[in-house]
Amino acid sequence: MTAHRTPEQMLEHRARITQLHKEGWSNKDIAEELGIADYTVCRDIARVRTVLFEQAVENLDEARKQELAKINLIEAEAWEAWERSKQPRTTKSVTKGDTVNKQSAKEEERGGDPRYMEIILKCSEQRAKLLGLVVNKVDMTTLGKPMQHITVVEIVKDRGSLERQEILQ
Repeated sequence: MTAHRTPEQMLEHRARITQLHKEGWSNKDIAEELGIADYTVCRDIARVRTVLFEQAVENLDEARKQELAKINLIEAEAWEAWERSKQPRTTKSVTKGDTVNKQSAKEEERGGDPRYMEIILKCSEQRAKLLGLVVNKVDMTTLGKPMQHITVVEIVKDRGSLERQEILQ
């Protein structure tokens, strides 16, 4: 068994450990195959899982940012369209006469097109869902009856690492 691994060996070992672990090898068999201690295999598997978890969180955050940017753009355009739809509309007409054409203009007040408000509302709802601000509707038939515990998983960033915590409510 090796006492110390170079960074290159560590990366090679972690890649091989991950592959063998996915194939169903036991930690002991992996350790024997690579000539390292069992606890090293356990530690490397834990580190790989942590890195994969952190990458998944980063990918999720990036996807969330992109979706929020789309929602914000759609909402901004809907607000602009809403404001334009409230502007008075001027209609011009021309009446042809025998010798002279008569022109007239009529200004009509408008209250705004409700379709734009629907878009704005949908954007707000989507943003709330994406940010986890939506609470599911309560089933009124269960009120007053004992409920089972609900497990909520929180991702907690502590001392530079991410971990999962289960909270019983």
